[in-house]
Amino acid sequence: MAETEGNASLKRKINSEGSFEVYGFGYNGFKQLGGHIFEGDQEPPQNSSYCISKSSLLYPLALNVPRVSSIVASWSSTVFVKENGTVQTMGWIPGAKEGGEVENLLPDYFVTDACCSWRRLAFLTSDGECVLWSDYTNGQSHLRKVEASNRKFKAAGCLESSCILLSGKHFFCTDDGQAGYVLHEQDQNATKDLNISASMIFRPMDLMKQMISVACGKEHALLLSSSGEVYSLGNGSRGQLGRGLIVEEQNAAVIPALEGIKIQFIAAGGWHSAAVSECGDLYMWGWNETGQLGLSVNHDDTDDDRQTATSGKVPCQTFPVPMDLPGDLDVMTVSCGSRHTAAIAGDGSVWTWGWGHYGQLGHGDTVSKYTPSQVHFFSSLKHKAKTLCCGDWSTFVIAAK
Repeated sequence: MAETEGNASLKRKINSEGSFEVYGFGYNGFKQLGGHIFEGDQEPPQNSSYCISKSSLLYPLALNVPRVSSIVASWSSTVFVKENGTVQTMGWIPGAKEGGEVENLLPDYFVTDACCSWRRLAFLTSDGECVLWSDYTNGQSHLRKVEASNRKFKAAGCLESSCILLSGKHFFCTDDGQAGYVLHEQDQNATKDLNISASMIFRPMDLMKQMISVACGKEHALLLSSSGEVYSLGNGSRGQLGRGLIVEEQNAAVIPALEGIKIQFIAAGGWHSAAVSECGDLYMWGWNETGQLGLSVNHDDTDDDRQTATSGKVPCQTFPVPMDLPGDLDVMTVSCGSRHTAAIAGDGSVWTWGWGHYGQLGHGDTVSKYTPSQVHFFSSLKHKAKTLCCGDWSTFVIAAK
């Protein structure tokens, strides 16, 4: 998960003020939401049908992970970056040869942020280094540093096939905000045999803008510039690039529909994308197969089932459009899963929509939602959410107690 300057400020605020709890819900087939359910004084919510299937948590559960500064989640594991620089994991990380719950995955590093995809797991350190498992589903894969020629890194995003890094300020390097790919050395030298110890190098993109944030989906990426412009690149097969066409774009280019709107936060899901403006407006685009954009088309005002009928939704949106929360609430932040979306409103309430098969929407059921629905668990406890993260089929919320 990459962070914008605004997100960095929010992280510092979480670290320094108040008491916070981490909640998780959704897919738990590898115990990535914890290996225990309702121990001690924890009880299921009253009047719920409830909430646990064989491999899922259908309602938010306190995970008892203290002093978390950020969270990233893949299909099989959850990574908690702690305030003290340690990395706690739950679930299955085969490349790390660890499973279950690990208290300190990287004891030799002070980790400041992390990102992951189905295959890749990357960490940024306090020294500005990036350490990466290029294929952590491979049990023989190893964690390696990215060779960067005196560059330091401030943000990272993991696609399925590669990793994108943003350089940070450093005494010996003046290209702050330079975006680039991580490549195996053999990608530059086709005659060299592929082996698990091959070096990884940083190759800058031909992009002059200073970037402050990166967000990656399965096959596409978004970049946020210091001036609030959003760039996209990668596979656009479902409109997720937001440039009006369903094509692949190897080079990053600005999204025309968002020009003139200063964006402060970006998010990328499996095949959909989101952006939040400095005014708190939410924009969505890409695939809407299970309602993950929250956009419905009402062809018949008398159709009471239009929000759940597949004929009543936009299947694919190739350019960004505004998406309003009920009550015209401002949006503070947003996160995208494989086929679902979650957002925090300005009043601290949590809203989810999209695919709900594993309970990742947090409503106590497995029903998909084609428009935003409030997760009443947090408001019932008078907890205000501060930040959140969507895994592929799960959702995590850090809320003030």
